[in-house]
Amino acid sequence: MKNLLTCMLVLWTGLSSAQGVRQRLNSLFQTQHRHQQLNGNVLAAQKGKIIYQNSFGSQDIARAIPNREETLFCLASVSKTITATAVLQLVESGKLRLDDPFAKYFPEFPYPAITIRQLLSHTSGLPDKDVLFNDSLISKQPDKVWQNSDILPALRSFGKLAFLPGDKWSYSNINYNLLALLMEKLCGLSYAAYLQRHIFKPAGMPSAYLETSLIQTKNTDRAINYGFSAPYAADLLPVATLPGNKKWVYTLNGLIGQGGLVMTVADLFRFDRALYKGKLLKPATLQLAFTPVVLNNKELADASSSAGQASYGLGWFILRDTSAGKIVFHTGRIPGQVNIFLRNLDKQETVIVLDNAESEAIYTTGSNALKIMDNRPERIRKLSTALYYSKALFKDGPDAGAVKLSQMRADSATYELDPGEMDFMGHLFLDRGQKSQGMEVFKVNLLLYPGIWQVCNSYAGALLKNGQQEQAKIIYDRALKLEPKNEEAIKALAALSGLK
Repeated sequence: MKNLLTCMLVLWTGLSSAQGVRQRLNSLFQTQHRHQQLNGNVLAAQKGKIIYQNSFGSQDIARAIPNREETLFCLASVSKTITATAVLQLVESGKLRLDDPFAKYFPEFPYPAITIRQLLSHTSGLPDKDVLFNDSLISKQPDKVWQNSDILPALRSFGKLAFLPGDKWSYSNINYNLLALLMEKLCGLSYAAYLQRHIFKPAGMPSAYLETSLIQTKNTDRAINYGFSAPYAADLLPVATLPGNKKWVYTLNGLIGQGGLVMTVADLFRFDRALYKGKLLKPATLQLAFTPVVLNNKELADASSSAGQASYGLGWFILRDTSAGKIVFHTGRIPGQVNIFLRNLDKQETVIVLDNAESEAIYTTGSNALKIMDNRPERIRKLSTALYYSKALFKDGPDAGAVKLSQMRADSATYELDPGEMDFMGHLFLDRGQKSQGMEVFKVNLLLYPGIWQVCNSYAGALLKNGQQEQAKIIYDRALKLEPKNEEAIKALAALSGLK
């Protein structure tokens, strides 16, 4: 009887703990969605069992289709984990060695010292795609979609590397485009066909496919990628319609290997499980992939970002903090899409967040989800009062902005107000022709922070450009009293005096 009670107590405690984790995860994701910080699908799992899965926001706003379990998302650079897995399969099969020079397989490659390992680990010194295919080059053929076949000719005329191979770590998508070329040459299959046969099928990923500007699959489950026309805009728009995005969503979207894979959150979870079960790579090979690369100076490469202090292995970021276990991950970002794929190898914990509105703080959201699963304190990241005030101002006018500002200032646990961010939003409004909103932001910022001379300068400068010289002079006088060496105020006041 005593043993039975003990077992029941242990079971109840475990169930209660799991329920608490699910509730905390739900609270995290619901809060992020409520604050326009999440529009997509999420999944959290422990030891192969999904403990939380949910969908948020819209797959297709115009057709009022919400994100659902079957919604397909572009992985962006999370695709690199799959490309790296494919390359390591070729290593296991003896088709190549990690320390082979890439030029061994492509003699026309102009940098003979670069190895396969350096391509996988971003230590090659090669330029990123927007540097190799720069605006000057694109302008000569504005309607061309650049592909992997264009890379070697472009590199032959590029010039010197940014650094000697192995000296530094520098993220470059071109590394993975070259690896896709290598896969195709060694296997006699297209990149997409190889992945279908050797990754997607054995892992059980039925919905996964490759998508580029030149390879399109009509699928009603494909999420449309959304973004804001400006940070202060309130309404999401398809990124393909936003100015400045053609280069990323069309011109350079013919490149493969670095991104472009499309799948559901469940497909990516099946990839995760296939790695744990040894269906795709041997344990020793995976261990190699999850080992931080060592530079020529014997130091670990620094691949830290907003996702955390990290090194980089072969296709994976590796968190340096191992207090909760060894955590590997990859992020992805393109216009209208931002993702994070986290794996605690020691505890077999997985977090996937795929977001089709390029929401802010997704990396922090994913990291916090893993922290909740490990019973660690979350990283508190307060929301920008300046941003949400500007959204309300732009959408509904000054009065609505003032009400929103008052509400956020009363909720200091959630929001923080930075005068520098307010200043930035004011200039952003003016730069984009929203004069009245820009003036309002500068005025409110001055009312909130009358003792900061830079805040005075911004409002006075805006008044001057608006032809309000007397008002500008009053504010510049104040700015000069706050900072007697304020050159902008000195020059402006002198010019205003000369007008009399």
